[in-house]
Amino acid sequence: MEKNFLNLTIYPYYNVMNILTCLINKNPDKIEKICIGKTHFGYDINCYKIGHGKTNIIIFSATHGNETITVNFALEFMCSLLYDNNLSCLLEEFSFYIIPILNIESYIISCNNVYENTKKLTKIEFKNLCKKYLEAYNFDDLQAINENCTFGTKKSYQYILNSSLDNIDNIHIKNSVKQILKNCKLDESILPVFAANGLGFDINSNSIHKFSEMKLLRQKQKCANLRYNNIPVTIPSPMSYPGREVFDKSVIENFILYNFIMKLYKTKNIKYIFSFHSTGGEIYGVPDIKYASLNQMQIHKTASDIYSKITSYTQINEKLKYGIMDFYRIALEGTVSLTIELSKINANPIGPFSNLENLNYEFILNKNAIINVITNKS
Repeated sequence: MEKNFLNLTIYPYYNVMNILTCLINKNPDKIEKICIGKTHFGYDINCYKIGHGKTNIIIFSATHGNETITVNFALEFMCSLLYDNNLSCLLEEFSFYIIPILNIESYIISCNNVYENTKKLTKIEFKNLCKKYLEAYNFDDLQAINENCTFGTKKSYQYILNSSLDNIDNIHIKNSVKQILKNCKLDESILPVFAANGLGFDINSNSIHKFSEMKLLRQKQKCANLRYNNIPVTIPSPMSYPGREVFDKSVIENFILYNFIMKLYKTKNIKYIFSFHSTGGEIYGVPDIKYASLNQMQIHKTASDIYSKITSYTQINEKLKYGIMDFYRIALEGTVSLTIELSKINANPIGPFSNLENLNYEFILNKNAIINVITNKS
């Protein structure tokens, strides 16, 4: 693949849904919408099936709603499958199950606020705003290296975007977030980086794999990392709070995803799962050696090597393997489950947009990487 189909910009939730509706209307014979469950505040979590092959692939993004570019990428990949003639043969061999937004409430909280700051900007103005945000974000990281938790204090990046609870158009989510901010001693300027769901629970942290260890880790940390060290992680908050128990009823998104994946795994041939996050330009694909078979270790290494070769992303073998994808890496024998951190430029939610040309190129590389992994082309 050598081109992209969509403009790189901020798409609020209703725009994302309009794009998806348009894709379905124009390609009724190629794409099927499947509702796999509802969020706490009543939003459909939709999966879009493209292709009718016997080998099944799951792709999901926006586990954290402030990871805006993952939604851009999911939509872009869908367009490539539908409109790139060179990929038409893949739809005979593979079935792609794509969840563009897993954490819908978080995406609404974050992206609605970002959109209000960017909707009237020219392309140059947009890039300049993103660069300014990136600089402030990096400055905050340097400052935080020598700081402990500083609840209640504001960071430089929080002054770049104008944010308001009024930008959240669902009154129930708005009221929930208002209470979360009050409990965490945070103000509305934190909304663009809101990563948890509308109840303040982090989907990625509420993992069936080593949940007790995750809870102990959060209790020890007390606050989030680096520039987020004013955000608590031991109570419902904008990020990283794992909940009270595995599949806590307040993290319904995680339970829905689990049921969907396990049902497909038991009834069909799932070969690959790709979970897209941002940022860092990294690949997480090493199963926990204490629990994984030799076969699982090998197939993940092969897939990670192919992905890394194409994207130049760094392969990470983190010491602590507590996230939801760590469970799938050891539990789904014969299935490769990769976590991809899109973009080598940091600063969610808008830092990667500071270099649109580079991000467009990274999208092309990642699309090619997926295709090469599933067709096992090294």
